[in-house]
Amino acid sequence: MLEGRKKLARFTDILPRTEEAFDRWVEKGVLHKEVFVEPIPEALIPYLIDPNHRAVRDVYYTLKGEEWRIPAMNLLWKAGGGWNEHFERLEGMLFGYEDWQNDWWIAHRIEKSGGFGGIPFCCTVDAEGLKWMELAGFKALPPFGRAEIQVHTFDPDEETAMASFFADDENAVALVRFKLSFDMQRKTLKGNTKGPWQIKREQIPEINRHLKRQVDVLLHRSAPAPFSFEPQK
Repeated sequence: MLEGRKKLARFTDILPRTEEAFDRWVEKGVLHKEVFVEPIPEALIPYLIDPNHRAVRDVYYTLKGEEWRIPAMNLLWKAGGGWNEHFERLEGMLFGYEDWQNDWWIAHRIEKSGGFGGIPFCCTVDAEGLKWMELAGFKALPPFGRAEIQVHTFDPDEETAMASFFADDENAVALVRFKLSFDMQRKTLKGNTKGPWQIKREQIPEINRHLKRQVDVLLHRSAPAPFSFEPQK
């Protein structure tokens, strides 16, 4: 920011030493600062890691003359409808990133975690289910097969655990990843934020209506390549 290459910085529950480092430049008249404190909605309290943490404190810094970026960012965050790659691009533009930087970041996040907003989930599918998904253009989970499917949160940093989950299902031919709308995600979690979750077969059509993007095939049992969490091309 001091070099002028970045126009805006946004911190949520900022560390005191970080805030002090930025505040020095506010005192010198180089940066502009604004603080917003928002109570956490009561509906989200049961899902908090720390139930005593009841408010979010956002701290913004901009270069002098770029103050307009703060209300624009606040408007973006309050737009509702669920965060997506379009909001992510607008946020990057407000931060001052160039188009190529936003392009790279969006592609990277989609590859690593399946997109923006919410928790990435994963589950296994059998050969018949994978074939159905292929015919559906990977736009839905197969609405047939086993009476229940076991769903886990997907963590790209826990490849061994994910591989074990896949290997334990002898009927599985693929491990797939998907993301849900916020309302459907909350309904699926039901207060259990660690998982795994048992999803009944009759729930699949409703889940498919709330998918945020395509379903990614992360691992195929017949693939000769070493195990890695990269969507199949």
